[in-house]
Amino acid sequence: MIKKITLSIISLMFLAINAFGQYNVNINVTDFVSGLPIESASVTFDATTQTTDISGDVIFTPVSDGIYTYTVTMDCYTSSSSTITVSGGNVVENVSLLANTTNNVFFF
Repeated sequence: MIKKITLSIISLMFLAINAFGQYNVNINVTDFVSGLPIESASVTFDATTQTTDISGDVIFTPVSDGIYTYTVTMDCYTSSSSTITVSGGNVVENVSLLANTTNNVFFF
């Protein structure tokens, strides 16, 4: 009987540890000037890379409490890097990328 109770308590503790501290990090990428979402940008978060969807979003899950570094890159845009702190809840990070421009470009 004591063995069953001990195993039940250990199982509940294991489930509680896995259930808590697991959050979502949503990174939304937009164009700095227009504010429009940027589709297909590469977002690297804690050594995992995903590509933004049509709404400019990527979601990393499950994420535990901590401080994480991310980098966003896209052709023809200046890349952006920063940190995100996850502390007891989901995080939404908005990132605006500035388009690279070249002077004296002519189109015929």
